[in-house]
Parts: sequence; structure tokens; C-alpha cells
Amino acid sequence: MGYIKSIFKFYSIKYFLQSYAVSIFLCFLYFNGRSGRGVLVSVENLPELLFLIFSTLLYPFGKATYLYLKDLFTPEGTVYIGYVVVVFIAKFIMAMILYGLAIPLGIVNILIIVLKYRKAKEVNDSIDWYE
Repeated sequence: MGYIKSIFKFYSIKYFLQSYAVSIFLCFLYFNGRSGRGVLVSVENLPELLFLIFSTLLYPFGKATYLYLKDLFTPEGTVYIGYVVVVFIAKFIMAMILYGLAIPLGIVNILIIVLKYRKAKEVNDSIDWYE
């Protein structure tokens, strides 16, 4: 039980609320885009339903993995200049890609959190996190 608490203590509540709001919106878009494919809750569509559930639950962790990798590969203090509409579209497309990859990226992030927590024995300021 301590590991579950450490996983959810690792990021701030604000980060979780924003990420889950985006993931629920993307799930809603997926529901609207699946017209003509039958009933979602059936044995036949069980893999699709499990994908939606796990992608929605693991989206914040997958996004954190992406943010960590982005910070790792871009120099500190980098400023991106562009039109607001282009930046918004790019962020939306990146969110859709992250929603699709949320399961593997989220599992990697949870494993990293558990290993860091096991090493540090408590969540403190020595562990990097996103707010």
C-alpha cells in the first residue's frame, strides 16, 4: 500500500487534475469517433474497452515520462516561438499521441517511481518531479 501512496504523492494534485481532464476529453473524442463499430461494452470489444480504461488511468504517468525526456533532450531555457494556433494544434496532436502510448510510457514511469521510492525510502525534495 505504501507504493501506491508514493506513486500518487510523486506528482502534485494540480498536475493529476489537469492530466486526467485531458485524458477524459481524449476518451470522449474517441467515443465520438467510433460511430458504426458496434456496442463498446461487449466481449467482442473488450480489448478496446480495456485500452481506453488503462490509457485514461495511465495518461498522467505517460505524460510525465514525455516531459522528463523532453527536458532531458532540450537545453535549459529553450524558448519556442510560434503562432498560438500552431502551438495549440501541436500540443493537441502530442496529447493524442501520448494517449495512444500511455500504457507503455505509464508503466515505465511507475516502475521508475517505485525504484526511486525504494531507494530514497521517502518522497522528498531530492527526487525530481513535475508540478
